[in-house]
Amino acid sequence: MRILLTGARGFVGRHLMAKLHERGHQVLACIHHFPLHPASPEHSAIRWQQVDFSEYHTAEHWLPLLHNIDVVINTVGIIHEHPGHSYQQVHERAPQALFDACEQANVKRVVQLSALGAKVDAETEFLRSKARADTDLSQRLLDWAIFKPSLIIGPGGESFERLQRVAAWPVWPLIDGGVQQLQAIDIDDVVKAMIQSVESKWPVRNTFELVGPKALSLLEILQCFRQAQDQNASAAYVIKLPFRAVHRLWCWVDALLGSWGKRLRGKPFKSKGLISADMLLMLQKGNVANAQTMVQHFGWMPKSVAASLNTKAYREARHQQRWQQHFAFLRYSLAMLWLWTAWVSVLGFPLSESARWLASLAIPSALQIPLTIAAAALDAVIGTALLLNCRPHCTLKFSLMLMLLYSVLITLFLPELWLHPFGPISKNIPLFAASFLLLHWLQATEDSKALTAEARACI
Repeated sequence: MRILLTGARGFVGRHLMAKLHERGHQVLACIHHFPLHPASPEHSAIRWQQVDFSEYHTAEHWLPLLHNIDVVINTVGIIHEHPGHSYQQVHERAPQALFDACEQANVKRVVQLSALGAKVDAETEFLRSKARADTDLSQRLLDWAIFKPSLIIGPGGESFERLQRVAAWPVWPLIDGGVQQLQAIDIDDVVKAMIQSVESKWPVRNTFELVGPKALSLLEILQCFRQAQDQNASAAYVIKLPFRAVHRLWCWVDALLGSWGKRLRGKPFKSKGLISADMLLMLQKGNVANAQTMVQHFGWMPKSVAASLNTKAYREARHQQRWQQHFAFLRYSLAMLWLWTAWVSVLGFPLSESARWLASLAIPSALQIPLTIAAAALDAVIGTALLLNCRPHCTLKFSLMLMLLYSVLITLFLPELWLHPFGPISKNIPLFAASFLLLHWLQATEDSKALTAEARACI
């Protein structure tokens, strides 16, 4: 079949696109950022189309893309609103315009990815906006299928990777001790169910709640992750955080970010990742449904959390995470070295001695102390940028150039330092190698993400 897939670079969209292509379907993949990495293996096999859900709000925008399309699958969604991409724009107006175009183009079937708990009277605008699009689709004459998954877990998913990281901590700060009930479902099961509906020979016109076989508390899910990481791992110490206090604090943080953002750049800052006041509300309410309804319709039982974590894909993801932890430690080590150097240069080492060294470079005496302080400030900026992981590629490249410059100048004007028993200059060699290795790792990780089209947002 000829299928138009929106959100093709998102977590669900990426997995769905790979499976559709594997099963012989012709996919027109709609993405927000274009072009893809030129070396992407899917680039020649799949047609790509740049689409901005914040602008495609009329059927006329979509109709040119629907020529000879049999099925439309919409997987686009945003966790947080940000300037130019509101819930109303992304979850409602653009999908409704797409549904209008599908009716006009006589598309055979429309598949909509929603969220479990999406209702018009839900506690958050994220869920309410999803529900309004679902309601709009369900009232049309189109053949449609709406999928409402619970928490989706699988390598490459942001929630999955966050659970992996937290599971490795010795202490777990959990709201109300992690009693919230979730019915996590594996990404492969989500894709399998959606593929069945796409390929169904009979009209669907149904809403499916996609959940795992059993509801688990957040604490139990973290314990499953910890057990999968290390069979002999000791139990983590759980700190019970009161929901009301945490929610009020996060509301205050969101308000503060919005206020600062408007003052500094004319638009509010938004908290990144999965944590926000609305997400805390959704977590506290829980996310469960009857798994038997799904089993009866699709004819198979979804995998449990423990089974999902006992797969080759998870083991590979865990191996990758270990390397990420190693290189994160290397980045922190380099950051502390640069920060320590900055402190020592100004406060720990006599400025007169630094000035004497600069004098050997024919630096005027009036500039010797200011240059020492400026160099220390530069070291501090590099260390801070590495510590906060702010533009690490540029920071590492700049630090490599700076180390090379220092080494060349010292070799030319202070060669005796190479023979110093403590090796203040010869130690630049392993430092240079460590920085280059970290830079290479970051670049390789970025290329890998581009090749697999793993994006953190669904648009």
